[in-house]
Amino acid sequence: MGKEIEALAQFVATIEWNDVPKDVQRHTKLVVLDTLGVMLAGAGRHQEAIAHLTSAVQSEPSYVEAHLQLAESLRAAGRLESAIGEYDETIRLDPRVAQARFGAAMALAALKRIDQARQRLAEGVKLHPDRPEFLQALAQLK
Repeated sequence: MGKEIEALAQFVATIEWNDVPKDVQRHTKLVVLDTLGVMLAGAGRHQEAIAHLTSAVQSEPSYVEAHLQLAESLRAAGRLESAIGEYDETIRLDPRVAQARFGAAMALAALKRIDQARQRLAEGVKLHPDRPEFLQALAQLK
């Protein structure tokens, strides 16, 4: 997948956004940046993913998926406080995103803020009873 990522990164770097019609510019930019960020994160290239996903959320601050992917990349890169902030923004934009609640709890646990992690996991158990990872993680933190 390395060649595909490099090809997309090169394409993104050469796009002249002013040449893209205004009515499709924002959406196109958002999709391209988000896609590249997700691909880079999947390849373990989190710092690069963070840069592209940050551009995506700056381009469209209400894009929930970009905030979630940015949070995941920040957590994977060890930038836990920043990750929690992005998870919280994801939850603010869409409280139904279980992955954001779980990710925030895991980041809090990694920071040894166990009481806060437990609280987030307990909320997850209540809001997402169909997601066993909340209950399993909560049991492991006790």
